[in-house]
Amino acid sequence: MWVGGGRSFGGRKQWAGRGRVWHFGTRVVEKMMVSWLPRVLIIILAARSTVQRSVPQNTSCSYHSSNYSISWTYDEVSNDVVFTLVARPAFTNFYTAVGFGAQEPEDVIAVYVRSQQIGLIDGHLADDGAIESDEKTNVQALQFDLQKDTLTAKFARPVETFDMQDSDLGSCITMFLLTESREIITGLPMELGDVQNLQKIRVCDIAVTCSSKMNNDVLVKRQEEAPICATGPESQKNRIEWNVDGDLVHFTVAQNAKKGRWWTAFGVGESMRDLTMILLFAEAGRLRKQGIFRTEGKMQPMEVQYEGIDVKKDMAVVNNGKANFDLTIEKKFFTDRADENGCFTLQVAILAGQYQPNFNIQKHQNTPEAIRVCNLDGCTLPTIAPQNVDGNTETETEADAEAVAKVDAEATPEKEPENVVEAEASGDFVTKSSADNDVEGSGLPVEPKFTLTTPPKTGEEADERPLTGDDAPVEQATSPSSSSSTSAETVKNSTLSSMPPVFIVDNKTEEKAEEKTPIPDENPAETTPKTKNTGCGAEHEDLKICESYFGDYLGKVQEWSDKHNMTVTSHMWKACTLLSQVQHVTTMCCTIFRNTCSMHLGL
Repeated sequence: MWVGGGRSFGGRKQWAGRGRVWHFGTRVVEKMMVSWLPRVLIIILAARSTVQRSVPQNTSCSYHSSNYSISWTYDEVSNDVVFTLVARPAFTNFYTAVGFGAQEPEDVIAVYVRSQQIGLIDGHLADDGAIESDEKTNVQALQFDLQKDTLTAKFARPVETFDMQDSDLGSCITMFLLTESREIITGLPMELGDVQNLQKIRVCDIAVTCSSKMNNDVLVKRQEEAPICATGPESQKNRIEWNVDGDLVHFTVAQNAKKGRWWTAFGVGESMRDLTMILLFAEAGRLRKQGIFRTEGKMQPMEVQYEGIDVKKDMAVVNNGKANFDLTIEKKFFTDRADENGCFTLQVAILAGQYQPNFNIQKHQNTPEAIRVCNLDGCTLPTIAPQNVDGNTETETEADAEAVAKVDAEATPEKEPENVVEAEASGDFVTKSSADNDVEGSGLPVEPKFTLTTPPKTGEEADERPLTGDDAPVEQATSPSSSSSTSAETVKNSTLSSMPPVFIVDNKTEEKAEEKTPIPDENPAETTPKTKNTGCGAEHEDLKICESYFGDYLGKVQEWSDKHNMTVTSHMWKACTLLSQVQHVTTMCCTIFRNTCSMHLGL
């Protein structure tokens, strides 16, 4: 019988066509499936491969269209990919974006403008397609500009991060470009939209094909001419600077005294995978701990002993919402990892993240900054011999020492202040420093032992510099050994410390027991430095020599500042702290001291 165009023969169905009869029994069907299945799989895989090959591979490190363009370069020093995006939107409030992923966009960086305010989002795509911000931000804004109908945004992101939601930009990856800006509508999320409407570009080996590496010999030459001795200009709110003193490197860290527990780090290494660093733990700005830590791979940094090298805390001060730390470490810590040109990569992360009570740090919230340092010794502060007020640099003779000793012997505690003026009018005004007068905790020895002579009363006095806060620290050197005699100490010459010269003004008609002023406490919980009672009453009048004395002081500071293209603002707290601890400066010269230092010490 016929059934559906075929004939049944004992459970088999026979089909006739074009002179052939096909029999489809159970075993025959199984054999056909076995033979067809590999072919079907091959066709499917070929189709997927064709789709991948349809995404053009970009080797020019850029993409351009009429309303959208983006370019990217790899910066070896920071291990970042730097993007420059230009968009020409048709809306006032809008956003544009670039996505990353294998087959579909997962990781997203979006730039938006709302009410003339420009914003940057380090995000990912949620299940519903909305752009959501990552818990941790690893994208750094470098430059933004909005001119009429054109937005230019420059930002950077590390090739790889600890964030599982960030794509690895070091391998082959597909970029999904939102080439047509979208309008921001209140109440609606930002989205990339249908993948089919995105421009897809496949990029591979960005670190090789798009590298912006500068030739090392050019870099070394440039730093020999102008060595890098700080993370940025002095106008930078959070900043680290360093200077070399022999086999030591002195670091000054200035950062906001943020509430909570925050860590700051700086160290040597090409990336976070291989970094030996100094970690500072601050709570509400107060330094709680410092030490050397090591990280390998994506492990949490662990405290280590580094060839017997320690981090010495010289000073930790909190003042007017700013925290300032002075630290010293052996230069070997950095030079051990320098290349044949003497270059190393300094990684810096200021207030980068929070830490737990047991000093376990949490993931950094800000991308560390990488600085290529090629001439560390170029940050050595030059030595300048101290001068007397009259400009002489010669050491006083023994006869001068005897004269000073004679004046000391004639001084009595009962003398009235009027006699001080008489002593000054005689032309000799002597400063002296106790051998124990170093300011502990500052790392800056304060032992200038100078003889100050009142300058001749000439018209040159009118040309003295105005006393302003625009000064900066001066050079550090080693003081010659002191004499056992107090009067000999008075006339011994000294070189300058790494701060501006700090003079100890001694009242030659008044012999007082040496007063030791409070010094910065080594306790990490130290706060604003305190000064002695200045005694600036209504009837007080500074000694006449104070003006020329401070003028000479700030003149040296300004000279050093000009030479190093620096200003004094960020260092004035340190200079004034040292001055406040010098015997008699806050009393005999209290008016000029307050005018110079009040805003820096909160007087």
